[in-house]
Amino acid sequence: MTSPRFSLPFLKAGDAVCLVSPSFKALEEDVLSGIKALENMGLRVFCGKNIFSNWGSFSGSDEERLQDLQWALDHPDARAVLCVRGGYGMSRILPQIEWKKFQDHPKWLVGFSDISLLHMEIGRLGFPSVHGLMAARYGSAEFTESSRMMRNFLFGEMQELRYPVRNETGSKGDIQAILWGGNLTMVAHSIGSGAESGSEDLILFLEEVGEAYYRIDRSFRQIACATTLKKRIKAVILGQFTDCPANGFPLQISGMAAQAFSGVPVFSGLPCGHGNPNFPLVMGFPAQLEMQNQEWQLCQRFGFGV
Repeated sequence: MTSPRFSLPFLKAGDAVCLVSPSFKALEEDVLSGIKALENMGLRVFCGKNIFSNWGSFSGSDEERLQDLQWALDHPDARAVLCVRGGYGMSRILPQIEWKKFQDHPKWLVGFSDISLLHMEIGRLGFPSVHGLMAARYGSAEFTESSRMMRNFLFGEMQELRYPVRNETGSKGDIQAILWGGNLTMVAHSIGSGAESGSEDLILFLEEVGEAYYRIDRSFRQIACATTLKKRIKAVILGQFTDCPANGFPLQISGMAAQAFSGVPVFSGLPCGHGNPNFPLVMGFPAQLEMQNQEWQLCQRFGFGV
């Protein structure tokens, strides 16, 4: 990971954004509802030509999904690339992505779930990206608050993101480092690929959905075994672990993390992940864990994009 370049401009009415579906397919009505919501924000929406394609559970074949994602990343005029669904599929196409044109015309990348692999790669190139709500949810009444937060961030109407968190290990003193990570399974899956390489201090953010506790414990330990990465981790912050069955496992998730990352402060309760709300985080960008009014908070302050 190189030093981050915090120069991406915020969006404004009339800007172009690209919608792609690089992993599992989303329901067509959800995508169309998301497109309408984005247009109501004043954005010009361009869709990958394979966005409604099918290949089993995927939104098109590997070749089709790669073609759409490459088109969006290369687009010279688009200011953001919005993913409509996660699930699985990024690891099948990530090695084939070419990054030269993206580096010449960088843009916001928004998504979560297995889109975490893209966040880690973009961070390695030195750019920030947004872990947040998928575009197919922007028109959903259920996710109105999350959609509003995402819109306000992308349009530069927020000077900072600030969320309350719980200090699980009794840590003292503020912590500042680059925010990195995302979906737990994807972070563990990336170990050994080079995504974890770098020298900056990190706050490791992790979230998960649908995984049994023993698998969560195993993934924590797999990440912690990457010794060069663990040396860089100054704190672990846990987001939502949605629909994850304990099945008799004797530890809570925060306890698993505290054991696996022994000696590293652990925080929990971040309202980000596969649950509702799913608020935005800027990956590959500095974050602070700090005490405010007797409460621990995660904060990201922005001075770029103006």
